[in-house]
Formats: sequence, structure tokens, C-alpha cells
Amino acid sequence: MIGFTGLGNAVLRGLLKSRDVTVNSVFTKKYEHPYPYYKEIQMVELCRRNNLNCYLDKEINSNEVVELLKKEKPDLIFVASFNQILSKDVIEIPKLGTINLHPSLLPKYRGPYPDQAVLLNGENQTGVTIHYMEEALDSGNIIFQKELEISPDDNYSSLKKKIAELAEEVVPVVVSLFSNGVKPEGI
Repeated sequence: MIGFTGLGNAVLRGLLKSRDVTVNSVFTKKYEHPYPYYKEIQMVELCRRNNLNCYLDKEINSNEVVELLKKEKPDLIFVASFNQILSKDVIEIPKLGTINLHPSLLPKYRGPYPDQAVLLNGENQTGVTIHYMEEALDSGNIIFQKELEISPDDNYSSLKKKIAELAEEVVPVVVSLFSNGVKPEGI
């Protein structure tokens, strides 16, 4: 798992709820302040509470991390809310793929801050997309999408929380698509 506090926590909780899933390691960073959008513990604390290996502030494409990941031999790498673009070397390590949970209905709102963009553009619907990662940002085949209505009362914080709750709900569903050891094609 690669991700930051917030959406990353939701994905990690979803993974921990999934049957037949072992989370080997989490790559994240520790913030010097509380998570600003809604009440959430730091990802590093969530890892500690679940006895997970947690690596802080690592350059994800470094030789050190690439070698660590190769040694762990993950079936799948799950990414959510991360500020580094993964190299082809990292993306290709797991045998079933590297997937990303993106907080919009791709192909709309690729890139960072899609939850802000949907509000600024007056959208009444957004959602989450889980897709295979490629070298190009948010461009891999889509494995799963689920829509979410935006309330007229939603603001950036409330929408981020709703998206995180939806992410936690859908992660076990998506992981089950890989349970037989076969990589779903996606669209």
C-alpha cells in the first residue's frame, strides 16, 4: 500500500477488511499537523495499531524501495493519495499489477485535486475509480467505478470524507476481483 493520511487510510482499512489479504508494507509520510479535512488519525498510527511495516518519507522510485518491493514480491500494489509518480520499475513489480484509487470518475478530472475541481465546476456527481497504473498519469485501464452524489451542502471537507467512506466500502469488492490470482482486464 502506498498512500497518505486521509484517502490512504480508507483504502488501508478496506484492505484490512478484505478476505485473504495480507498487507506487507505501507509507504507514507508523517505530517507535523492534524489531518485538516475531517477527523482522521495519521496513516503511521493506523499502521502501528495494525502491526504493519510502515516506511516514512521514502523516495518511492529509489533503488532502496525498488529492491525492498522486489524482495517482498507483492501480488498487488494499491496506491491512494500519493504525491510521487511511480516509475515503470515500481509499477511492474507486482504480478497482478499496480492499481490506484482515484477520487473522481475517470477519465474526467485526471490529476491532483479532482474533488476540488468537481465542486468548483458545480458537478452534482463524482465517485471513485480504481484503475491500473501506467507511466502516464491516471491513464490505465479502469477496473471499477462507483458514483457518489454531491449534495448542495457539501464542501471540500465533507466531500473528501464521503469519497473516503466510499473508497473503504469498494476496496474489498475490487480486491475480490483478484482473489483467484487472475488479473482482471479492465476497460
